[in-house]
Amino acid sequence: CFEKAYELNHSDTLRIRLATLLPVIYQTDEELISYRQNLEQKIDELSQQHLRIEEPIKERAFPHFYLVFQGQQDRHIQEKIAQLYAKACPDLLYTAPHCLQPRKATEKIKIGFVCLFHLSKHSIGKLLRGFLENLARDRFQVIIFSGPLSSDTPATLMKASTDLILPLPQNLD
Repeated sequence: CFEKAYELNHSDTLRIRLATLLPVIYQTDEELISYRQNLEQKIDELSQQHLRIEEPIKERAFPHFYLVFQGQQDRHIQEKIAQLYAKACPDLLYTAPHCLQPRKATEKIKIGFVCLFHLSKHSIGKLLRGFLENLARDRFQVIIFSGPLSSDTPATLMKASTDLILPLPQNLD
């Protein structure tokens, strides 16, 4: 699928997606280790190239998902992937000026969650709702950032445990 898409559109996002594809299921531990080593090598190779991602949301430049299910130490690989995306799309590193100001001791801590997909039908959505319901509301202000890919209405699903729901834009401008 990604190979055909890349034939039609030689985007850097598709190059990254192709290079970081992993199987969902492995036959042996050795196969898993081999794929992980290959993944790291491909990430290192891509990191040496001049890649550009202009619109990460529209181009669906999402981080790799299946690593967390392999039962291995993933931090160094996830950091390499994050550095690759940051280099290809420096706008991802933007920090709003107000975020650089120290928080007053009397202010609640603002905590945000990005929900791009189906909150009511997904186990993570159910887990998130339970987590939000049990946060100390006197200490935290809860904000849900709802993505364009969500077909649920977060306001309906999490209204009681959320202070603010903000839609995410389709681009970084």
